[in-house]
Amino acid sequence: MDICWDSLPSASGFIQKTPKEGQPSIESTAVKICYDRKYLYFALYCQDKHPDKISSRLIPREEGDYGDIVIILLDTYNDKRGAYKLFINPKGIQGDAYLSEDGANSDLSWNGVWSSAVKIDTSGWTAELAIPFKNLRFADGENQTWGINFGRYIALNNEVSYWQPVTKQEGYPRISKCGKLCGLSGIKPGRNLEILPYGLGRTEKYSNQRISAGKLGLDAKWAPTTNMAWDITINPDFAQIEADPQNINLSSANFMGKQADR
Repeated sequence: MDICWDSLPSASGFIQKTPKEGQPSIESTAVKICYDRKYLYFALYCQDKHPDKISSRLIPREEGDYGDIVIILLDTYNDKRGAYKLFINPKGIQGDAYLSEDGANSDLSWNGVWSSAVKIDTSGWTAELAIPFKNLRFADGENQTWGINFGRYIALNNEVSYWQPVTKQEGYPRISKCGKLCGLSGIKPGRNLEILPYGLGRTEKYSNQRISAGKLGLDAKWAPTTNMAWDITINPDFAQIEADPQNINLSSANFMGKQADR
């Protein structure tokens, strides 16, 4: 972990959802945050008394059991309804989604582009994340406040814990119960343009005659403002249509004095 993190305050004190609801996590987890004009950075310190038993699996992104993970929720509009979810395991396998309906719905079709680095050592494991503000959608304004929460899963003990507590009855982290990330200034949301061309081909053989057919199409998404997005489809392939996700953005070049204000 880079020494630049040493002087920054941290968010800690995770509370179990399972197996012992309401009790402190059996392992310490601490999160530090800073940002510059282009990126929002996270450092997560995951203490583990049994580092040789950390569950760390190398699997395709968002497929199968990740083993141990850490989770970040970002309610960039602070509207307590929608949030970006990012998670990573000790092997560096990323995952993300866009949550809506206070966290009840999860759209895995949102795929952010963000950088990360992980390391397992004798005291546990660490993860560093750099999230480009241009990949996030948020209001354009100074001195922003976002909703935020962090979670951790420890496979060895089947423990799920969160910085802002989640109960078994709730089942999933409620965006409306996120903590606050204060002091974001000097950041601008991106104006994203996404273009996804596709092609389909087919060849069939009838009585020694081969017949080929093809189809080309294009999907495009443009967000001219933070509250408006245009979807354009040319010659759509209806078999591939999926739910429209939202996008992300973050920023500023100074360390945050208060990064995760409860």
